[in-house]
Amino acid sequence: MGGSDGSRTAIYPHIHYIQDEAGTPVFELQYRFYNNGTAPPAWTTIDTSAGDGSIFDYVSGDLLQIVRFAPITLIGLGSSMWYEMILYRQTGDGVSGDVLFKGFDWHAQFDSIGSRKEYTK
Repeated sequence: MGGSDGSRTAIYPHIHYIQDEAGTPVFELQYRFYNNGTAPPAWTTIDTSAGDGSIFDYVSGDLLQIVRFAPITLIGLGSSMWYEMILYRQTGDGVSGDVLFKGFDWHAQFDSIGSRKEYTK
């Protein structure tokens, strides 16, 4: 993550879900990151409507889809930082019924051997 020397690292949070209709649900994420021995900062809220949308084109049926949030830049955080998150789906997002949520995670770029594409390894 961000180094205690003030270096910056961005993380790229996203949701995996089963898409079964053309609309894209909107998820909200409240988060805060802070170092041990410091006061908790205020919550920051972001949502997937500002994160470039879905990764895969939807045609029909059930599709394991990924929807992205905007990147989060971490500044001056040590390797043992604390983070808290609250995740929920917005009501009235234009998608009917339930959405089958499969998981939440984030990616970060590191200087190491790996793939050249974010969602493949």
